[in-house]
Amino acid sequence: MKIFLRILFLLVGVGLIGVLAHRLGFDQIWGQVRRLGWSFPLIFVAYGVTSIIDTLGWWNAFRPGCLEGKVRLRDLYLVRIAGEAVNNVTPMATMGGEPVKALILKRYDVPVSESLAAVVIAKTTLVIAQILFMFTGAVLLVARNGDRGGLFWGLVAATPLAAAFVAVLVLWQRRGLFAPLVALRRRLGLRWKSLEAWDAGLESVDKEIRLFYAHHPRRFLRSGCLHLAGWFLGVGETVLLLTLLGIEFTWTEAFIIESLGQFAKGLGCITPIPGGVGVQESGGVLIFRILSLNPASGLTLILLKRVRELGFTLLGLCLASNLRTRRSRRPEESWELRPSKPDCLPE
Repeated sequence: MKIFLRILFLLVGVGLIGVLAHRLGFDQIWGQVRRLGWSFPLIFVAYGVTSIIDTLGWWNAFRPGCLEGKVRLRDLYLVRIAGEAVNNVTPMATMGGEPVKALILKRYDVPVSESLAAVVIAKTTLVIAQILFMFTGAVLLVARNGDRGGLFWGLVAATPLAAAFVAVLVLWQRRGLFAPLVALRRRLGLRWKSLEAWDAGLESVDKEIRLFYAHHPRRFLRSGCLHLAGWFLGVGETVLLLTLLGIEFTWTEAFIIESLGQFAKGLGCITPIPGGVGVQESGGVLIFRILSLNPASGLTLILLKRVRELGFTLLGLCLASNLRTRRSRRPEESWELRPSKPDCLPE
């Protein structure tokens, strides 16, 4: 039944794209795509570079020395692409691939507790950077349009809410991200051995996260700055695609398109439509209308990003299959935690 509903919602999203393309003009959209010509492969380049920056952000979410002699930056880059591919095909609001990253790193002899802690911290810095990026785009839009109406006051009201969200998110992790789940199980008196084993693992992850926040604030800051740089490089991808499509634009408009496009992508993640198909495309059309640009170009831009996403998703799924078959050099240790071991040194 769930598969049937997913297919149904996907068809609804594809139908919405079809309606948009029909109203905006198939010929116009196809004409813009044809302008790419032999430069078509370039649509994959910008994201590949951005992924390197984001991988560096993830690297800094590990405690110093934890990856030394086990995982190279190249390996982590491939693991990240694999995890993001799973994110793109699972209905879990871009979270389905995060445990997969930890499980793949287990094959590189990185304990799951350390990997999951780094995944949580990196996701936190990524989200914080994304919030800053989207707020910057909203500010630029207000400044560009001279808007002192609903958008301006909405931005004013959202600022303290965003700050409070970030503060609560970090404080929750410092006090124990999974501790409430463990406490709830014990309160309910569930004595299943499998759940008790999970308790120990989750407590290990919480301990790793607390150790990171307590001893490595600079790495947290570096991770956030790198992810923010990654979001800014995403503007470069938009600039490249708009240039290849022959669309006239300013850098401010490109920044607004990319930042508000992330907001539309976020909305797509919380809908039942797989991958937000149709939602992101509608958002792109709306953003171009707001900027008084050709809305057909907005649809073309998002469709090209879909093609890029599909290409990296297929690559990532192949990597996920191959990387998970890598044999560990030592016995399995799913939830082993060694906070004092010599390869995780204080900074």
